[in-house]
Amino acid sequence: MQSIARQVEHGVTELVHGIDLVDWMIRQGEAQLNHGAGIDMSALRAELEANRSDSRHAIEVRVYAENPAKNFQPSPGLLTNVCVVDMANEALACPHSLTHTHSLTHSHSLTHSLTQVSLPKHLPFARFDTWVETGTTITPMFDPLIAKVLVVGENRHQAVQRMIEVLEQCDFSGPVNNVAYLQAILRHEEFGAGRATTRFLDSMPFTPHLIDVVHPGAFTTIQDYPARRGVSGGVPPSGPMDFVAAQVANILVGNARGTEMLEITFSGPTLYFHVPAVVAVTGAAAPVRHAALAVAGSMCVDVWNPAPAPPTDLCQQSTSGNVAGDSYRSCKYARDR
Repeated sequence: MQSIARQVEHGVTELVHGIDLVDWMIRQGEAQLNHGAGIDMSALRAELEANRSDSRHAIEVRVYAENPAKNFQPSPGLLTNVCVVDMANEALACPHSLTHTHSLTHSHSLTHSLTQVSLPKHLPFARFDTWVETGTTITPMFDPLIAKVLVVGENRHQAVQRMIEVLEQCDFSGPVNNVAYLQAILRHEEFGAGRATTRFLDSMPFTPHLIDVVHPGAFTTIQDYPARRGVSGGVPPSGPMDFVAAQVANILVGNARGTEMLEITFSGPTLYFHVPAVVAVTGAAAPVRHAALAVAGSMCVDVWNPAPAPPTDLCQQSTSGNVAGDSYRSCKYARDR
């Protein structure tokens, strides 16, 4: 049993011992209220013995709206999609009757259609404690915790592998979160072997698959095809103005046609790539520069052609001046996420 005062990780204890601590706390309070004494401990001992296991292992991770690339600073914003799928890769929408999933409160929803969260009900070894749903806004005023994800296995190795599998199927789209960082920890050899110390994270290598927006550019928005209905995050739900050029940009880099892309209508952004990527620009003619080649004055990205974007390079696109239409930029990481 845990001895910390607030029992903030009581879920781990519950999965390991197969009991419901909150239920027993309520029973204790009820017994004290009605009889002035506590519960019969023999009942608790019997339940513990019935669920006893000498090898059961549980792991919990906390999914936060935090940016690991920026010293874990909070990343508030709108959750445009909250979804976890089952092992058959089928999304399960069951918003209000989820075992082991507690919806404590709902932040404001943009429309009445945003009152659900897709979470699994066929994962007997997994548990999700969360308060969010599609359309929830993570504010900068409170702890940016999105969810606590727990799994249980017959041993440490099985529990670690199950957690990796579950996190791979999580989708908390919107603000930057720490899911990739959690996955890196779980896949690290030292953690898997149980040799991680309190200083383990100081030396653990982690390269985020991120693109930092150094300068956003005027009238540059994120769009997807055909359009994002309901949860737009401030982007008009009309979809891209040139839907053909938008899809071609994604095809050129190997993305699905409907993947989000940048729509640039006046001046483009300055972007910082943390990992190798392939970039394609379609639509109106637009100069695109790599910082590494700027000294030579090279235009290293031609419109309608995919081009590599080396890591740690800045790319800048400007469509100001005599632009006769919209430009689209799509990107895909050159190595797996």
